[in-house]
Amino acid sequence: DCGQQLAAGLLRAGLKRVHVVIQLAGTGWVGPIASQVEQSVNASVNINLRAPALCTKHLLPLLGLKQDDPATKTSKLVYISSIVSQKPTPMFAVYTATKAAVDHLAWSLSTEFSDSNVLVQVFHPGATRTNFHRNAGVPDGAFDRSKFATPLQMATNLCDRIDYSLDFRSTFGTLQERLGFYLGWLLPQRAWRWYKNRSLITRSHNQPRIGD
Repeated sequence: DCGQQLAAGLLRAGLKRVHVVIQLAGTGWVGPIASQVEQSVNASVNINLRAPALCTKHLLPLLGLKQDDPATKTSKLVYISSIVSQKPTPMFAVYTATKAAVDHLAWSLSTEFSDSNVLVQVFHPGATRTNFHRNAGVPDGAFDRSKFATPLQMATNLCDRIDYSLDFRSTFGTLQERLGFYLGWLLPQRAWRWYKNRSLITRSHNQPRIGD
C-alpha cells in the first residue's frame, strides 16, 4: 500500500505534521484501447487514481484533519489532474478516464471536508515539455513541443495557484492553449447543450398531456 508506506516513512523521519500534500504522479499510454495491454491499463489506474486515493487515506492524520472546524484552513490537499479530463481525448482513453476520476475524487472530498480545516484543490495543467508524451508512446515530431509550457513555467503557475487559490482552477501553459480549449471545446459544448435542452423543453411543452 503506497499510502501506508509513505505515511510510515514520514513518521520514521520524525515528520508528524504536514501542511500541504501535492499528488501529481501520472502515467499514460497512447493508442487504440483495443491494442492497450492489460498491464498498461492496470498501471494507469493504479498510479493515476488508486495511489492518490490511498495516499489521501493515510496522510489525513498528518494533515491534522479536524471536522467541524471550517474557520481556519490550515492544511491543503492538492490533486494534479489534467486538462484532458475536461474533454474527450481519442487514443488516450484510459488516461483521460483516470484523470476525470481524480476530478471527482477531489470534488467529492472538497464537499466531505467542507466543514473541516483541510482545503481540497484540483488543477488541470495543459501540455508540458517533459518526457511524458514520449514515454506514453507518442512519436517524436507528432507535436510542436515548442508551444508547450516548460516544466519551470508550469511548476511556477501551479505553485502560485496553490498558494493563492481557494478552489478549483485550470492551469494552462500558454495563452494559445487556453483560447483553444475555451473556443474550440468548452464554448461549443455548452452552446450545444443549451440548444439540446431548449429543444427538449420545447418538444415536451408541445406534447399532449395524458388525459387531455
